[in-house]
Amino acid sequence: MIAGDFNVVRTRDETKNYSSFSAHRSSDFSGWIQDEGLIDMGFSGPSLTWVKNGNNDNIKGARLDRAMCNLDWRIMFPEVTVTHLARLASDHAPILVQIKGKRLSRPIASFVFQAAWFTREDIRDVVDNTWDSNQNIVDNSKALAAALSEWNKNSFGNIFKRKRILNSRIGGIQRVLAENFHKGLTKLELKLRDELESTLQQEELLWYQKSRKDWIHSGDRNTAYYHAAATVCKSRASVQTLMDDQEEWLTDGKDL
Repeated sequence: MIAGDFNVVRTRDETKNYSSFSAHRSSDFSGWIQDEGLIDMGFSGPSLTWVKNGNNDNIKGARLDRAMCNLDWRIMFPEVTVTHLARLASDHAPILVQIKGKRLSRPIASFVFQAAWFTREDIRDVVDNTWDSNQNIVDNSKALAAALSEWNKNSFGNIFKRKRILNSRIGGIQRVLAENFHKGLTKLELKLRDELESTLQQEELLWYQKSRKDWIHSGDRNTAYYHAAATVCKSRASVQTLMDDQEEWLTDGKDL
């Protein structure tokens, strides 16, 4: 993780009345970020971290300060938050990086259709047995959501748990086969590897859907990237502070 004053912006949108903007420098900076495999960790608070003139008539500033990290660090600390604090003794805003985010009460998650479910043929049976042509679409949608949630819990199961079990079983079989050949275990290993391949495809679809990305390379099972992208989207969606009617900043979970 790296944070501080980089003295350059990525785009003109990160500036205001900033005469020093250079498209060439910004392009080089963006290229360096990509070459190093860094992720911008986002922020809450004022968008400008450096301001030259503090009067409201002609504010000149830019987002020169930021915090970035690589993929492994972002996954290791999924709750990290970055806050631009008030400028006091300097024309730069201090950057506060908090590794452990605030624990806010979360509402009950609404139903989300999982693209990975399409890898199972029996999902069609769930739909056929639940959908009632005599009911309206609203009632049918509610009933189908409940049926699919139950099917997901009892039949489809947890993808990550299934992957761990399959990896463990395959590893155990391979240890035995390394000592003595067994035809039955060889056939079982092939079956389990097929199941693992299907599970990995489901995992890829799950993270792809969570990451909200519009592109995917066929055959490139980069689940770590999708995991990180989903983590970033989730952190950016969380509300850390709100200003009330008295222009006071609220940070407590209950007040939010």
